[in-house]
Amino acid sequence: MKKLLLVVAILFATSMLFAQTNTSDVNSVGYNNNSDVVQAGLTNLSDVDQIGDENASTVDQTGISNNSVVLQAGGGPSGDGSSDFNTSDIDQLGESNYSFIWQDGDYNMNTTFQDGNSNYSYVDQWGYGSTSETYQNGNSNSSTVLQGYGTVNGYHYSYVDQRGDENVSYVKQYGGDWNDSYVFQEGNNNDAYAEQNGNSNNSDIWQIGDLNDSDVNQTGDENWGQNEQIGDRNISDIDQDGNRNYAGAGQYGNSNNSSIDQDGDDNYALTFQIGNRNGSMVAQVGNENDSFVNQDGDFNKSCVTQIGDLNISRVTQIGTWNKSGVEQIGDLNRSYVNQNGFGNASCVGQYGDENISYVDQDGTFNLSGVLQTGDRNFSTVTQNGLLNISCVDQTGLDHYSLVNQQGNFNWSKVQQFGNDHDSVVNQIGNSNSSTVTQTDSLPF
Repeated sequence: MKKLLLVVAILFATSMLFAQTNTSDVNSVGYNNNSDVVQAGLTNLSDVDQIGDENASTVDQTGISNNSVVLQAGGGPSGDGSSDFNTSDIDQLGESNYSFIWQDGDYNMNTTFQDGNSNYSYVDQWGYGSTSETYQNGNSNSSTVLQGYGTVNGYHYSYVDQRGDENVSYVKQYGGDWNDSYVFQEGNNNDAYAEQNGNSNNSDIWQIGDLNDSDVNQTGDENWGQNEQIGDRNISDIDQDGNRNYAGAGQYGNSNNSSIDQDGDDNYALTFQIGNRNGSMVAQVGNENDSFVNQDGDFNKSCVTQIGDLNISRVTQIGTWNKSGVEQIGDLNRSYVNQNGFGNASCVGQYGDENISYVDQDGTFNLSGVLQTGDRNFSTVTQNGLLNISCVDQTGLDHYSLVNQQGNFNWSKVQQFGNDHDSVVNQIGNSNSSTVTQTDSLPF
């Protein structure tokens, strides 16, 4: 009986030993490569392959069923199959985390830290001198970093920091050198996407909350895109195609939506959204256009389109359900829209060069429309009250129009055709009506 119990105990201890086995496989080919692997826990896997010289790899796994793969080989642009002077550091704590790092080139550096369960990190560095840092704290987060493909050199930098559960980050840097990407996500179910194709581009994504979505796409050189979201269910998209463009979006609240699209050089666009369910769209085609949108409240909508060079647009919306549309096609046009209240609507169209429009709405359900076709036209509309309506149509050169509505239910229409006409309309009180038509043509 004692012998039987002893056999059972030996078999049980043996089975436990196999169940607790961690696995490490290290393969180094070359000169002065270094690999350190530390595994504590159950069924952790580590695979390190180094082909080249002076590579260093550190793997530290604590927990259950973590998996790590390090591949330092391939040679990158040289194509000789040998990757040299690469450094990789992987640290995983928890259960079922997975990390993959492939350094295909020389002088690349990687740091991956995962604390939690079922996190996923994939890093692929091709070329020279790129750096990737990935930090994930929580569960079921996913990070993918691709650096260097399509470029001879590299020197890209990527930083990813995700805190929470089920966040997703994707960074792709290729087609040039010296691109920088920063992603920070704190919360749950946030998505970040950054793609950089060119040289010396900068992308910053900062998300705090749940279910936020941020995209930055950059093609060209020296572009800078920034997205900051604090709240839930915000969406921001930046697309830059050209050189030295700047786009920034700050969203502070819930369910805000911002889109900035830049095609050209030296354009500037900045959007702030404070509140809930605000929407902003900015499209710039050309060079040195300037757009600023500030929304403070709920359900405000703004659309800005700039096609040409050196156009300026300023939109400020404070309140609820205000709507603004600005379209500038030409050069050196300027539009300023200020809305304060509820349900105000403004539409500005500038088609030509050096036109100037001011719209100031303070109150409820005021409506303004300004159309400038030609060059050097000037219009200012001021509305203070309830349900005031103003329509200004300027066609030609050097027209001047001023509309001032103070009160309720006022109505004004100004039409200017030809050149050099001046109009001033002042409506103080309620239910006033005015029509002004100016033209170069004689009535006979």
